[in-house]
Amino acid sequence: NRAAAAFLQVPPGRAAGQTISHLTTNKALIDAVLAAGEGPESLGSAFDLDDREGGKALLCSVLPVQADWIEGERGAIVVLRDVTEERRRQQMRSEFFQNASHELKTPITSIGGFAQLLESGTVTEEETRQRYLHNIDKETGRMAELIGDILKISRYEEGEVPRNEQVDLSAVAGEVMERLQPVADRQGISLEMESRGGDLRLWGSKKDMEDLIGNLCDNAVKYNRVGGKAEAVISRSEDQKVMLKIRDTGIGIPEEDQQRVFE
Repeated sequence: NRAAAAFLQVPPGRAAGQTISHLTTNKALIDAVLAAGEGPESLGSAFDLDDREGGKALLCSVLPVQADWIEGERGAIVVLRDVTEERRRQQMRSEFFQNASHELKTPITSIGGFAQLLESGTVTEEETRQRYLHNIDKETGRMAELIGDILKISRYEEGEVPRNEQVDLSAVAGEVMERLQPVADRQGISLEMESRGGDLRLWGSKKDMEDLIGNLCDNAVKYNRVGGKAEAVISRSEDQKVMLKIRDTGIGIPEEDQQRVFE
């Protein structure tokens, strides 16, 4: 069919009546078709099919078939499936869990080190003991936050994304800005927010929207310059979608990383 011809980069209309060896030079595909054609006792096979020119990841399944309408009564059915997006998401998940695992090592090591010092009895000054206990508490919170992120990713992978409440994006952004104000003041950064277009509500999860806006605004402050500015603008687009823009005077995101912003 046309999709298979496109995957195999065969000109339209040129595939019908051709043997598989005229359509591809991929040895794995040709061998799988020949093996399937040897008889129905073959169990078939599934493997990745490289598509370097098309930049796609293809999963190829070859199944033996025996029927009266096939010349020689033996043949093969070849199914090509575009799994590019699936593989991209798998790669993203793998990278996330690798990073999360690496990030977890730091607080675990820190907690263990402080606990050993306290247990050894060598720390006798109460002020030092309290400082170590405070650090243990802080690192425990950091671990809990990371584990929460991992659980959230798992829920999203299972399709458990709550969108069951109306969220006022303007109100959420205002709460985030208020929470970040002390940090911005310490760095001499002005925070501004502007709402345009009346009703700025959308269906979603308030907690997720808080996380989203909080992450963007926190970075806008954290990677800004002294005396800089961070601004949130919430508005209605011409097609009536709610639009959120975060602008700042900071260092920006390197061009090679910009495509990963929304991962």
